[in-house]
Amino acid sequence: MKKSLILILFICFTSFINAQINFEKGYFINNLNEKKSCLIKNVDWKHNPTEFDYKFSEGEDTKTMPITHAKEFGVDNFSKFIRAEVDIDQSSKYTQYLSHTRKPEFKTQTVFLKVVLEGESNLYYYEAGNLARYFFNLRNTKIEPLIYKSYLKEQAVAAYNNGFRIQLMNALKCSSMKKSDFEYLNYDFNGLTKVILKYNTCIDPNYKILKIEKPHKSNLNISVKAGLRSGTFKAQEFRGVLDPVHDFGNDSNLTFGIELEHVFGFNQNKWAISIEPSYQSFQSEITEASSTSSFINKFAVDYKSVEVPLGVRHYMFLNQNSKLSLSAYYILDFPLDSAINVQRGTSNYDVEIVKSTNLALGFGYKYLDKYSVELRYNGDRKNTGQNWLSKYSSISLIFGYTIF
Repeated sequence: MKKSLILILFICFTSFINAQINFEKGYFINNLNEKKSCLIKNVDWKHNPTEFDYKFSEGEDTKTMPITHAKEFGVDNFSKFIRAEVDIDQSSKYTQYLSHTRKPEFKTQTVFLKVVLEGESNLYYYEAGNLARYFFNLRNTKIEPLIYKSYLKEQAVAAYNNGFRIQLMNALKCSSMKKSDFEYLNYDFNGLTKVILKYNTCIDPNYKILKIEKPHKSNLNISVKAGLRSGTFKAQEFRGVLDPVHDFGNDSNLTFGIELEHVFGFNQNKWAISIEPSYQSFQSEITEASSTSSFINKFAVDYKSVEVPLGVRHYMFLNQNSKLSLSAYYILDFPLDSAINVQRGTSNYDVEIVKSTNLALGFGYKYLDKYSVELRYNGDRKNTGQNWLSKYSSISLIFGYTIF
């Protein structure tokens, strides 16, 4: 049963991952300035790509276009990238790696810049690794990096080179533009798009936004969870040699908890991490005839715990309202006054159930980003000491409702 469930989950995962390869209408411009309509694999790039996959029709094999062969490409109504040779500041933003010089540490690179805003003045964005940089230009002029750098002054005091404010103030000249528009301008999406939009509208009162690409936005979801769990528990004692296995069979109980899920903003919100503190229990009792006496031996499990699954989840969209998910969990288990009670003849003692960990897989469905259901298989958990070996595993059907 367990192997069959794992196989089913694996087949579902591979099938739906393949179904999630979205080729959408787009275009590219080659080095001969020829614009070609095509289908582009839209992976919602978090880091600016150096290549992209495309095909001219659904039935064709996928081709890869490197940055050296494309001057521009875009996914219709979604994103646009242009190739440019630009100076990229390599300075770190992390305190422990800050330099003591105010000047940017430029390196000239040929990259695909994401178009954030187009018009009389244009804004571009580049992200790779720990670097996140903005660039701009006026129509038909060279693209320049907007200068912003954190650095250390004397006595290890952090300071900031806000050169981008002077750059924009000198470049964006128009009657409605004021010094105050630049004095406290932030080096971020909201601040930079606001000032460039104001300039474009000042130059042309009939200006219409040709392109505005918002940065990736992450989401935090809070959900209540409840479901039914069917578990199995087996144990055996080591007394010089291993005793026969004591099989406590199946026990079904309710489980409930709360989940905090962080959905990443890249790759079209298909990836998430989660933490889900939950309560679960297992109770069972068996009797066995003693092989060495006339006594009847009794074994009773009373197992209650708080589990803390730490999960990685991949969503697979069916349509605008529905999506499937496959999750992998690393589970920390904290027992609550739990033990196996052993009665052998006149001997009566408890075997403590201790902290443990295990892995789990889940396959789920979510509707309207509110209602969810997940089938979850919890792998073997070994959670006894005192010369005892145990094995607990379970299958759960978990229902959820997202509050926020």
